[in-house]
Amino acid sequence: NISMQNVNEKKKNKFVSLNLVLQLQGCLIAAGIFHFLLGFTGLVGVILRFIGPITVVPTILLAIVFITRAATKFAMVYWGVSLPVAVVAIILSVYLAKWKCPIPFWSRKRGFHISHYPIHQVFSLLIAIIFGWILSGILTTAGVFSDEKSHREYLARTDAKTEFVGKAPWFNVPYPGQFGPISFSVSVFVGFLIATITSILDSIGDYYACAKMCEVPPPPSHAVNRGIAIEGLMSTISGFVGCGHATSTYGGNIGAIGITRVASRDVFLATGVIYVIFGIIGKVSAVFLTIPYPVLGGALIVMYGMFTGVVLSNLQVVSLSSSRNLAIIGISILFGLMIPHWVENFPDQVSVMMNKSQPMNSTSGGTELLDFQYEKSLIMLREGCLIAAGLCHFLVGLTGLVGVILRFVGPITILPTIFLAITYVTRATAKFAMVYWGVSLSVAAIAIILSVYLANFKCSIPVWTKKRGFHFSHYPIHQVFSLLIAIIIGWILCAILTTAGVFSDDKSHREYLARTDAKTEFIGKSPWFNIPYPGQFGSSKFNISVFVGFLIGTITSILDSIGDYHACAKMCDVPPPPPHAVNRGIAIEGLMSTISGFVGCGHATSTYGGNIGAIGITRVASRDVFLATGIIYVMFGIIGKVSAVFLTIPYPVLGGALIVMYGMFAGVVLSNLELISLSSSRNLAIIGISILFGLMMPYWVEKFPDQISVGSAIGDGVVKMLLANPSLIGGMLACILDNTVSGSDDERGISAWKTQIDDTRDNKREYSVGYEVYQPLLYDWIIKIPLINKLPIIPKKVN
Repeated sequence: NISMQNVNEKKKNKFVSLNLVLQLQGCLIAAGIFHFLLGFTGLVGVILRFIGPITVVPTILLAIVFITRAATKFAMVYWGVSLPVAVVAIILSVYLAKWKCPIPFWSRKRGFHISHYPIHQVFSLLIAIIFGWILSGILTTAGVFSDEKSHREYLARTDAKTEFVGKAPWFNVPYPGQFGPISFSVSVFVGFLIATITSILDSIGDYYACAKMCEVPPPPSHAVNRGIAIEGLMSTISGFVGCGHATSTYGGNIGAIGITRVASRDVFLATGVIYVIFGIIGKVSAVFLTIPYPVLGGALIVMYGMFTGVVLSNLQVVSLSSSRNLAIIGISILFGLMIPHWVENFPDQVSVMMNKSQPMNSTSGGTELLDFQYEKSLIMLREGCLIAAGLCHFLVGLTGLVGVILRFVGPITILPTIFLAITYVTRATAKFAMVYWGVSLSVAAIAIILSVYLANFKCSIPVWTKKRGFHFSHYPIHQVFSLLIAIIIGWILCAILTTAGVFSDDKSHREYLARTDAKTEFIGKSPWFNIPYPGQFGSSKFNISVFVGFLIGTITSILDSIGDYHACAKMCDVPPPPPHAVNRGIAIEGLMSTISGFVGCGHATSTYGGNIGAIGITRVASRDVFLATGIIYVMFGIIGKVSAVFLTIPYPVLGGALIVMYGMFAGVVLSNLELISLSSSRNLAIIGISILFGLMMPYWVEKFPDQISVGSAIGDGVVKMLLANPSLIGGMLACILDNTVSGSDDERGISAWKTQIDDTRDNKREYSVGYEVYQPLLYDWIIKIPLINKLPIIPKKVN
């Protein structure tokens, strides 16, 4: 009976699968025809009028961010194979890019002679794959990989899929109706239609990226129309013969062009013919199915890494000094990361938006108080570790070690470091915004309208002066206070919706934190005055494993701060910060972190990218404003009642503001691209591979934490903490590659960061102010103090 049930179950599954294939065929044919008509009728040419690099870059870049999951799926099977494959490909294609291999050659004209040709670069991926395949074969024979099919490492074996070679027929020509009569489903077709539109946008971007990589003019409208039409036609044919998938561009091929430097159409035509032959000769095709997963993973790291760099290179034709462009690019990327994260991690909330009566199964939204004794023990533990880490941070700046680091850190290192940090900041932004998207999106929209759409408009403000009396002055006050206005409107909107009963009063419901009265109890509980002092929670404690985590955070924070200093200088239109200013900034951050540890704040002091975004949005870069803001923060920290009022700001209001602030900051980070040569394959490979690897490692640690084991709980925790930090992984890899792969200072963007401390301006451009902006307060007095004036945080006296 059990045997019969298994047979029936297999038949049922086979029927369901076959029925699904037939439905996919019909929907794919319809979607393919739609795809074909868009290109054939020239409608894509119309779309091109509204699509430029600012649209293309976020579209493809976001696709790459989520492609990292596929690359990780293959590579994580056995990193010991995938990483060597990637390293071999990088060495052959990047490190040895300028070397030409001597090859014995014979010709009638010259006879036997030695010809020099970069054959190692042309076949770098093929050589790396063959190397990885052989390595997997050796490890399989040595019994390193498990022979248990349920084990992760089984797919690293060279014999894991050899059964497919035996089962595959010698010849198999696909034909229409081979699986039965084609069927159709409206719901499936809608999904295919959405994918078709996305595919068209993706393909347009790929065409431009490929043209750039091949050093040919951008594709004209007729070429784009033809490409889209052919894609649609092939997708339709694919549906008829039951392939089950559409035809589109493949970013990995563009990456392969960058790695191998082979852009001949004859090569791709020959490759297509080979693919068709392999599709018909089943045995040959099955051989390639036996390529071990980690070998493919290593190849994908390099191919998609190069493609990422190519996509970013499109920004060189965009003005990256324009706040408009930076805001559009940054906010688009932030939003594109935030929404999928919300849908993936909180799928139930999507249905809640449609059915408001459904409660959320969650805690009380963080409004409950945990056991205070437990909290005190955590605070005391963090105090000691934070003091120690803060002192390390302080000494790195005070001794001038940061100045040494700056010799090895340039835009190519900073860009992946901060960009990867932003990709994970989206989680915090989504946490606030998802409470009620109606409010958060309204706040973001108001801020964008006031700061971006109305950037060139100046309000007429009635003023009175002795000289001119009563008159109207024109000033962009709406832009200066755009974030404040948006927050106030959002707060008022939340108050109206709270009064109207739109938000649930159930503390376990998601929308409760959108209420304006959700945290009013904190105002009553807060004391009027509360001055922090050392030891207020007890004696500070120390734990080596916690300290290691803080130390990793310190290193990442220093790299992040260096990038933020340069990004802020660029946004404020001042020269890049000289070493003494960077040293001083890092030292002060460390000193404040140490003080923070002593008084029990529980967190360090560092730069805040949102503030740089706020400068870009409001166009206010006055240091007096930030000084006043700091004083206000200190006062609010002491006057508890006032501070508690700001805790009552509804979550979606904060979420909307964060979308704009971090979006602008993302654009500022990407603006570093204008400092480096984006026509250099070296730079594109380093940036792209660093970003891709920085996305892959944290995803692997997050989804498969049990795969990391070094023999001790502390060791496991340290390794996981290191690998889970995208900025550290991507930044360190970029730094290593940038300093070990040969390249000129101009090519690397280092020349743009080098500063000359004198009374002249940069010979390439005029800044709003000169290097005097980096002189410390009371400089004329400090420079006279012995020993102090010798510290690397103080600039030398100049005429």
